[in-house]
Amino acid sequence: MRNIIDVAKEENDKDRILIAQQAKELKGGFVNHISVSTQEPAWLVWEPVPSTGWSLQVTFLKKDILIDKNILKKKEIKILVSSILFLISLCALSLYALPIDEYKKKWIFSISSSMLLLAGIGFIWNIYFNYYQYFDKDIKKIDSYGAREKAKKDYFRLCRDNHLELPVYLPTGIYIETIKFANPNEIELTGYIWQKYTIGYHDFISRGITFIGAAESNITEVLRQKQRNEEIVRWSFSASIRDDVDYSKYPIDNSKFFLKITHKDLNHNIVLVPDFESYKYIISTLKPGLDSKIFLPGWRITSSGFVFVNKINNTNFGIEETVSKKNFPLFSFFVSAKRAFLNAFISNIVPLTVVYMMLFAFIFIESDQKSLLSMCSGMFFAIVVAHVNARNDIAVYGMFYLEYFYITTYMVLSALVVSSMLLYKDDNIYKNKLLYIAVSGCMVIRKRLNLTCLFFPFFYTRRSAMIYSIDFRKKVLSVYEKQKSLRRTADLLDVSYKFVQSLVKRWKTEGTLEPKPHKGGNPPKIKEVHMPFLTSMIDDENDLTLEEMCDRLYEKFNLKIAPSTLCETLARLKISRKKKLSAIRRRIKRKI
Repeated sequence: MRNIIDVAKEENDKDRILIAQQAKELKGGFVNHISVSTQEPAWLVWEPVPSTGWSLQVTFLKKDILIDKNILKKKEIKILVSSILFLISLCALSLYALPIDEYKKKWIFSISSSMLLLAGIGFIWNIYFNYYQYFDKDIKKIDSYGAREKAKKDYFRLCRDNHLELPVYLPTGIYIETIKFANPNEIELTGYIWQKYTIGYHDFISRGITFIGAAESNITEVLRQKQRNEEIVRWSFSASIRDDVDYSKYPIDNSKFFLKITHKDLNHNIVLVPDFESYKYIISTLKPGLDSKIFLPGWRITSSGFVFVNKINNTNFGIEETVSKKNFPLFSFFVSAKRAFLNAFISNIVPLTVVYMMLFAFIFIESDQKSLLSMCSGMFFAIVVAHVNARNDIAVYGMFYLEYFYITTYMVLSALVVSSMLLYKDDNIYKNKLLYIAVSGCMVIRKRLNLTCLFFPFFYTRRSAMIYSIDFRKKVLSVYEKQKSLRRTADLLDVSYKFVQSLVKRWKTEGTLEPKPHKGGNPPKIKEVHMPFLTSMIDDENDLTLEEMCDRLYEKFNLKIAPSTLCETLARLKISRKKKLSAIRRRIKRKI
């Protein structure tokens, strides 16, 4: 009989060999561990059980630990930026104290500061790539038999409590043979899908599937076979799935692509569930449901698996007998992929790096003004062409991460040209050496008071204005009552601090969580109550100027408006202000 040491030696698992040795000595502890089979990071914790003489070892996957990744990222980045600023300051103080030539001091400070900033960029990239990409709140990952059974019980209980038709669960499997991009936001998939119908239980269900969100699809039945008490139906398929791929962090982006599948029969509450029994492995990092030789050009596929996406149908599709479904668990197969960073780095970052090195060389050899201007002009057009090509290759409406490099290069070229035109002296080379530090430093300043880098695109996400549901507003209030902190509540629920503050304030003052109605813009300053006085004033004294009318309105109603506002109001209401001849003569005499 093999023991744990024999298994660990066969798999070359050094951590479990250590655990076995310490378990013999009745010692406990923990260790960081990388699984030899799944390559997932984890913690191994073990403790002896004195009453039995055994030891208990538990594995905790790091991705399953409930840590707010955004807060952790922010803290690590703050520590990094603070460390870089400290080291740059320490370098400056050390050079100031050293008895060496000023010329050498400036060169040493320039090079060391630039190296520190570059090291910071590399460290941030490493932080980003090592973080696990979590699913959205409305997506439930089904990666084990226990998770599948729990999801089935939860939805059964939901249907029973809401007096809906009880669900019928249908085991479904998928196998993807090829995957590729038809265009930046459309993915083409080919493969097989099968379902297992229990004879006598699923007889009333028609056979067939459909894809949600597919631009085009072709489904062909290739097998129908009875096996024990089940009927297995298999289809081959090809589908073009439109997915909103986020390219804003290119080339350090990662994405998840979803193939959403449902049964074609909408008259019954049929829920597709993963057929785990048909797979050798169900751990997502071992890529169940994917061909072993599958590849996606320009990307590295990291995991795959099954999820349930909460879906609410707000229509009966024209059939009155269609079952009402609430929070329907839509069966979906996901493929997670990370950008092949090396390809993007060589094609985009390396040329920009060469440009910076050439500029640095020009500064080093103390080129004349004309040569420097010619160099900057040539590089500017080369960078513009590369920027336009990168922009055409990436379908994104806003700016993407790589564009910050191009914009910074434009800033460097512009600064060199201005420096050459206005400050070109014998000692200007010293100023130019510090230019790289200044440009790198400006990229370490964010619009707010916090410090970050433009190289850290995930640190600050601008939230767009949106109207949250009442259920979510109640959840925000509930979390705030437990946390007693506006900032902590905003961080936990990933909403803005201002939203939580205004919501709590409105609950305390007005006792409601309903969103305020849209105001439709600024209200007019001149209201109906002012109109009788305004029309009578024009009828009685139509020789008044706009300024004099504004003064009368201020004296009467304490209404302060600009003459242009009054003029627009009169024009909109088609009120004429014809001047009296006597008033015109008086003004002419005053001017004379």
